Amino acid sequence: MSTRVNPKSNQNSNQLSDGNFDIQDELNRLEDMILASPRIPLSGKTVIDEAGILDQLDLIRLNLPTAFSKAAEIVKERNDILQEAQDISSNMIESARHRAAEILDGTGIVQQAEIQAQQILFQTKHECEERLRQTSAETENMRRNAEQELQQYQQQIMAECQEREAGADNYAANVLEQIERNLTNLTDHFEQHLKVVRNGREQLYNSSQQRQTNSNIQE
Repeated sequence: MSTRVNPKSNQNSNQLSDGNFDIQDELNRLEDMILASPRIPLSGKTVIDEAGILDQLDLIRLNLPTAFSKAAEIVKERNDILQEAQDISSNMIESARHRAAEILDGTGIVQQAEIQAQQILFQTKHECEERLRQTSAETENMRRNAEQELQQYQQQIMAECQEREAGADNYAANVLEQIERNLTNLTDHFEQHLKVVRNGREQLYNSSQQRQTNSNIQE
C-alpha cells in the first residue's frame, strides 16, 4: 500500500524529528478516534472521520522506520559495549601474557599461560558473537511484530468502515422505504376522497340535466 499525500505531512515530519514517537500510544489514539466518532441514530452504527483515521495511519506508517532506527541504534550500542569489553579483555590478556613472560623468564609456564589466554580470548569472542546474534534476532522479531500489528489494525479498521457504510446504506434505504409507504398511503387516501368528489359532481350534473329536461317537456 503506497503512502498517501495528506495535509498533515508537516505534522508527521515534526513527529519524526522530535524522537518522542511511541507506536503503542499512536495505536491507542487511533482506537480512541474510532470510539469517539458520532453514532447513527436507531442503527447502532458509527460515522467515522475517514480522513482523520487515514492521517493517523499515515503517521504510524511514516514513524515505523524511526522505531526501527531506534532498535538499530540499540543494537549498535550493544555491539560497541561488547567490542569495548572484548578490547579490555584482550588488553588484560596481553598484559597478563607480558607479565607472565617477565616473571617466568621463558619457562613452560609462559606457554601454558599463552594457551589459557588464547582460550579466554576465544571464549570471549564466541560469547560476543552469540550476544550479537541474539540481539539481531530480537530486533528482527520486533520489526516483524510491528508490521503484523499494523496490518491487523489496518484490516480491522477497513472491516469496521465497510460494516458501518453498509449499516448507513441500510438505514437510509429503510427511511426512504418508510417515506414511500407513507406517501402511498396518502395517495390512496386522496384517491378515495377524489372519487367521492367526482361522484358528487356527476350526481349534481345528472340532476341538473334531468331538471332541464323536465322543464323543456312542460313548456
